[in-house]
Amino acid sequence: MPNEVSLRILSQLEPKDLNAVQMTSQTLHRFCQENTIWKSICKRKWSLSPVFKRRCLPSWKEYYSRKMSLLNSVNGLCWIEISASGDKPSGRYQHTSTLIGQYIYYIGGQKTAEERFDEIYRFDTVSHSFEKVELNSGPMPKFARHAAVGIDHNIYTFGGFDGFSKHYSLCMFDTIERTWNYIDCRGNLPIPRTNHAATAMDRSMYIFGGMYKNDAKELVFLNDLYRLDVDTLIWTRLFPSGDIPPPRCGHRLITLENKLLLFGGGSGPNWGRKFNDVHIYDPLMNHWTKVVVKGRVSVCTFSTCFNVGPFFFVYGGQSFHDDTLSNDLYMLDTVSMEWTRIETICAPYPRDMATGNMVGSNMYMFGGLRMDAENTILYLQMQDKIESLGIKYPSMSPLS
Repeated sequence: MPNEVSLRILSQLEPKDLNAVQMTSQTLHRFCQENTIWKSICKRKWSLSPVFKRRCLPSWKEYYSRKMSLLNSVNGLCWIEISASGDKPSGRYQHTSTLIGQYIYYIGGQKTAEERFDEIYRFDTVSHSFEKVELNSGPMPKFARHAAVGIDHNIYTFGGFDGFSKHYSLCMFDTIERTWNYIDCRGNLPIPRTNHAATAMDRSMYIFGGMYKNDAKELVFLNDLYRLDVDTLIWTRLFPSGDIPPPRCGHRLITLENKLLLFGGGSGPNWGRKFNDVHIYDPLMNHWTKVVVKGRVSVCTFSTCFNVGPFFFVYGGQSFHDDTLSNDLYMLDTVSMEWTRIETICAPYPRDMATGNMVGSNMYMFGGLRMDAENTILYLQMQDKIESLGIKYPSMSPLS
């Protein structure tokens, strides 16, 4: 029988049947590992979104195993609070957290509407210890509601507000020299703002949206997109085609493969408009696409977001329907563009405005606002659940 016919027949089987077939001969065992067979299985079980239609997953079998394990309610993902040593930060929210090597750097933030921090803390994800960073040059501002990305050993921040009248433009923290610098840039300079979102791709920083007050003290909500080349320090305002996201703030932006994924946000007095939509930006085409998703996610703003391969996670944030906070965990499969609520064990109290970072197979979350500013640091164990289900594959790591 020709190989093509064998592969076509095998692609119609269910995974449990493939497991039985592959035990019968070495040839069939090799055929049962073929990527095309597992892509057919995934396509049959979950329809694939056209947004990433040219996506070439290195292992559709691995994708199938990961997704099935995450959807399985047995041995759910577990939250663990860390008893960290060292100089632990006080409670705060609307800070930023940036991963450089094994360290997470927490910059700025606020305790109340008026009290901002001019502090940087470094958390060692190996020893689970905090250190307050003493700057060799500065000073840094007392600010919150900025955005930050890490490129090489530098952390670039843009925007933020001191709680009174001052907004900030581009700054850079050198994690090796421990220096804080206010950077002069060229090009189309973005308006200093707050509650925007940023991500890094290659050697560029992208920012989208946010808000500021104009000369008449009116709130202005933005939907502009800028790119900063960190080598030339030139800003470029981008004018994409396609489904331009409406103005918003409190949204999240991540890098997923070679595209940007935008989630959520809100705008208007008292959050007159709320968004729980998903947009994908393609830098190569300079084009936005509003994604048609299956399922619903009930949060909209100031969530903690991270991704594990093609799976985008959203924890907590403000409810899409009212003013309450959530402690639910949702997963968007960006292959099928389908939302699923994921069961977890020992879920933290509901909160928003916390930060999260994937480090290896764990997601570390710090701070946030509930009734008061939080200073707990927790991690969500991802790998233990997979291993408990007997599925073996290389350690998961974020693409962003």
